[in-house]
Amino acid sequence: MARRDQSLSVALALCGTVGFASLLLPKGLLAQEPTSQPTLLEQLSDDTQRLYVQARHSMVRVQLPTPQWLEQFNNRQEFLRKWGPIMDPVVRQKITEEQDRDLSELQHLPTTLPATRSSLAASTTQPGGELHVTEGERPAQPSLALYAVGMLVDDQGHAVFPVFVDRKYFGDAALPAITGEGQITTARFVGSDAKTNLTVLQLETHTGTPAPLGHRRPEDGAMTLSIARDGGARLVVWNNQHPEPGFAVLADGSVAGFGFDNHFLGASVAKPIVDQLISTGQVHRAVLGVLTMEVGRDDPLRRQRAELGASPAIRIIAVQDGSAAARGGIRKDDLVLSIGDQPVGDAPTFAAIIATRSGETTLIVLRGRQIIPLTVNLQPK
Repeated sequence: MARRDQSLSVALALCGTVGFASLLLPKGLLAQEPTSQPTLLEQLSDDTQRLYVQARHSMVRVQLPTPQWLEQFNNRQEFLRKWGPIMDPVVRQKITEEQDRDLSELQHLPTTLPATRSSLAASTTQPGGELHVTEGERPAQPSLALYAVGMLVDDQGHAVFPVFVDRKYFGDAALPAITGEGQITTARFVGSDAKTNLTVLQLETHTGTPAPLGHRRPEDGAMTLSIARDGGARLVVWNNQHPEPGFAVLADGSVAGFGFDNHFLGASVAKPIVDQLISTGQVHRAVLGVLTMEVGRDDPLRRQRAELGASPAIRIIAVQDGSAAARGGIRKDDLVLSIGDQPVGDAPTFAAIIATRSGETTLIVLRGRQIIPLTVNLQPK
């Protein structure tokens, strides 16, 4: 028996698993090729491509009006191009250094005077790609232009952009635009809201598909498609603490909301704002009469107020005398947790919720260690 087992081992070693199996299995069975299954990476690539193509049908890229600060920058660039070759080298070097400093600061400036510096309205794009400096030679820097990417929201060509641009910079001008499908068209200003950093434009013509607006935020760790302000896209693992700027698209193809430099405005909360901008060109928001500050996740206040936990909250810094907040009993240092049945979220979300409320509204606040419901009478202006 030992000799037989030894012979079997030798046969396995010489023939290999498949070779030995061919001695035991019926002829023709091994000749059948195994079914080729796509790899996990191939499946992910296919799903991502389908998701991006779906989102692209709704995308719009528009060139924004040039604000005054950018016009000044471009004028200085033109002056340097024209007179630089005959300038004194010392003077030219000084101007060049100032231009470099201006260029480095552009990414930190608002495009058209939004309400806060954190709401950078669009990408600053240099046509022709990056500038490269070699051997003391400086290529002529092209003029900068501002671009923003938005999403179609209806069949009438209205598109929402996660940027705020002041109405006075638009007028009746037709802005150059191109859809995600490559159709060249123009767009005109409809309305904008500084507090939520949203602008609505209307395309003259389009063949795109309106983007479905989702009814939920992405969960932490969920895979989402992030559409950046310049139109680029990438898969990201969602992190509510540091949302990506631009659009967040869920796996089902719906737009979850808009990111603005560590803030996120859910699509379901933003929709009433977009609807108001489309119908009236502006947002009629009630005045609560408070000065507020967002309580971030890492705010030391959370360690002092254990009852708050990880709940989103808005801290009341001051209450205006005679305001709706004062009449409703809101006090300085109250922490607002919800308005109606909606969590306050961050600053843009708080502003959006206020804009959708009218009449008597219940606010849930944390005062000391007590959770208190307060009723305020909100009257939109």
